[in-house]
Amino acid sequence: MCIRDSREELPRKQAVATAEKLLKNISKKDRLKLLSEVGSRLDDTGNFFMRFDKQAAFAKNKLEIADESDDTIQIILGLKTFPACINNYIETVKEILL
Repeated sequence: MCIRDSREELPRKQAVATAEKLLKNISKKDRLKLLSEVGSRLDDTGNFFMRFDKQAAFAKNKLEIADESDDTIQIILGLKTFPACINNYIETVKEILL
């Protein structure tokens, strides 16, 4: 797994730790929403896309999935699986979110 910001890709160990912290702060309701939309949030290269409401993140210190907003924080989790295929990516996301 890797996490990229606008400047660079984080090393694997740091990316995993950051992803774990991030996912602990997502409500069960939003985890279920991500799971139900997993197919549309993954691309063919294993990138899992999430958008969070920026106002909720800064004002309430909460991560809430953004539906339709221009004011978002975009997080992309780059998944690595062997073999690299969409079904393995989907299974990895399910394991992460459950």
